[in-house]
Amino acid sequence: MEAITFALVVIMCLMAFTVNYTKAFRVKNEIRNIIEKNDGLTANAELEIAEFIHNTNYYLPEEYEQACKQMGYDVYTGNSADGASGIRFCIKCNYANATGWTNEKAEVRGVYYSIATFVTFDIPVVNNIFPISASFFRISGETQLIYSENYKYSRWCQ
Repeated sequence: MEAITFALVVIMCLMAFTVNYTKAFRVKNEIRNIIEKNDGLTANAELEIAEFIHNTNYYLPEEYEQACKQMGYDVYTGNSADGASGIRFCIKCNYANATGWTNEKAEVRGVYYSIATFVTFDIPVVNNIFPISASFFRISGETQLIYSENYKYSRWCQ
């Protein structure tokens, strides 16, 4: 009987992990798509991201903010349209220079954003066993290179 109970707990944990992994992966991809569509992390992009994350019910606990900073990311915090807080993910604005245009001295500056989300567990036993799971369960990606003036108006690219 104990073996069956243990097996059920393991299966439930695996299912919870799979669901949360899929959610974190989907959130990362949609954030990337929104940023690319808006040519940067503009005010419109931030509104779209807030609405999407709120509708997805993705939640990142405050404890993960330290993991963002240790990885060299900034912590994006925001509110949804209805004022609910808790919208958090890791983001970093990276600059890229491209030369070689017709005028050899011309330099075009572009940006790309690095984004990280996390697979989070709201299961006390798992949280106690894996207190440093943030860096282990990280899902990260980058946008395409964005050549737009919009990055100048973003609070993330200064």
